[in-house]
Formats: sequence, C-alpha cells, structure tokens
Amino acid sequence: EVQLWDVAQRKLRRSLKLTADTLFGVSFSPDGSKLALGGTDNAIHVIEVATGKELMGAKQHDGWVFATVFSQDGSQIVSVGRDGAAKLTNVAGGVFIENINQLKGELVTLAREPKRDVVLVGGDEGVPRLYMMHRPRALIIGDTSTLIREFEKQDGALVSVAFSPKGEWIAVGGSSDELRVYKTETGERVASFKGHQGGIYTLAFAPDGFHLAASGFDGMVRIYDVK
Repeated sequence: EVQLWDVAQRKLRRSLKLTADTLFGVSFSPDGSKLALGGTDNAIHVIEVATGKELMGAKQHDGWVFATVFSQDGSQIVSVGRDGAAKLTNVAGGVFIENINQLKGELVTLAREPKRDVVLVGGDEGVPRLYMMHRPRALIIGDTSTLIREFEKQDGALVSVAFSPKGEWIAVGGSSDELRVYKTETGERVASFKGHQGGIYTLAFAPDGFHLAASGFDGMVRIYDVK
C-alpha cells in the first residue's frame, strides 16, 4: 500500500494498494505530478498523484525493485534492485531503454544529482558509483561509458545515499555505523560521522545543505552539522 498525505493538515488524501506484498523506493517526479515506486513483484509502478491512477506497471527487473528516481524532466526513471541492474525506462509506455551499469551485485539505494541527470547507486558491494543516466555514445559490449566515478569501498553494504541540495556533496550510509560525506566531483572524503549503534538506513540533507539527518537500526534520528 502507498499512502499520500497532506502534511500541513495531517490528513490522508489517498491510499492505494498496488501489490500483494511490500513496496519500496518511493520517489516523486520533479513537478510533483507523478509518484514512482518498486516492489517485490519485480515491477516499477508510476502513479498519477492527482487521481491515483496507475500510469505504468512495468516488470523490468529480475528481482525485487528497491529504489526509483525520475530524470529532471520526469520522462524517464532509473530503478535498482536485487538483480544488480540500474535500469533506465521511459515513463510513457513503460519502455525499457537499457541498463546504465555493469552488474556487480545487489543494488539497494539510488539518488539523482539535483541539477543533472546523474545518479548515485549503491548496494551489497559497498562501493558508491556515480553514473550518467544517458549514455554518451552508442552501446557496445562491456562499455562503461556511463560510469563517472567510483568512491571508496565502505565498511559494509550500502543502504542509503543522498546528494546535498546543490549536488556538491554525497552522503552514504549502510550496515556500518559510520556515515561518510564525499565531494561529488573528486571523490574526496570530507567528513565522517559517528554516533549510531548499528546500521544507517536513511539519510536526508536539510534544504540549506548544512545539516544532515540520519536514522537506522538503533531507532534514533541524529542531525549532524555538515560543515
């Protein structure tokens, strides 16, 4: 089930049951008109926010879909899942375009840079990778032309990644109790935060980019001063 709430009035606006099992990886389109999510049915679902109508239900993956993100113009979606693929799909018609990555293990988390069609993905391997959504040249076997950068390997699997509002930093968290921040353009680690007891499952930068919220296994939400 996915629920849409009016935050200001604290009222449930819409409740939709899409599958018989768990849903993951909710994301809004940039204009707020659509909602994407994945699930244990191996499908990418797209909902029209105003009506609750399902616009797309495409089974592109060979495993559970854990995360989704729209392109800047909202016309395409990248999704990741158990099959290790970061898949690019057209929203209109649910047409699969291609895998933008080489398969290297189960992928769990995904984020798009705020001002570019560039995505950060991570999963069981513990290595955050930055990819172009759109391949710069025709695909050939073994091509890695979409890969922009690999960041350092973490001390465990990745569960959550996030961009700062201007896109200059990334934050990564996972099964390790340490949260790390890197420069997007160079891969340099600029900060490490401790305090969690167990894994870190979700991250969010404040709109000004100066604070970072994190929560995880120990049930606590912690807010860090990034600078």
